Amino acid sequence: MKLEHKDIIEGFILNYAEIGSEGLNSFIEYKEKTGLFKILFEKQTLSTTAFWSFAKNKHPVLQGLANKLLNLPASTAQLERVFSNWSYIHNSLRNHSNPERYRKLLSTYYSLKLNKKTQSSSNEY
Repeated sequence: MKLEHKDIIEGFILNYAEIGSEGLNSFIEYKEKTGLFKILFEKQTLSTTAFWSFAKNKHPVLQGLANKLLNLPASTAQLERVFSNWSYIHNSLRNHSNPERYRKLLSTYYSLKLNKKTQSSSNEY
């Protein structure tokens, strides 16, 4: 990873991530590869999921932030799908709803799409 990327990540964690002093102490341990992180880094064959699963008990705040960052889409394709579905939910008839209602509608829409996709794929066999 380029040094400038590391600086950006550290700046984000220090300025914007709401992880408190416990999370910052965990981040320093992670960055310096001390304590539990030293052991985890030595086990180079661990997947990121396993790595953070082991770290969860001792560093729950940092593990939560890591999970959020790891779940960000690597491309904009998923984001485009979300906006496409959002435009279906947010239309001129529903332009005055509150954000919680939109979240529930979008969740329902995704569930119905997934259910329909699962049913059509099971009918193929």
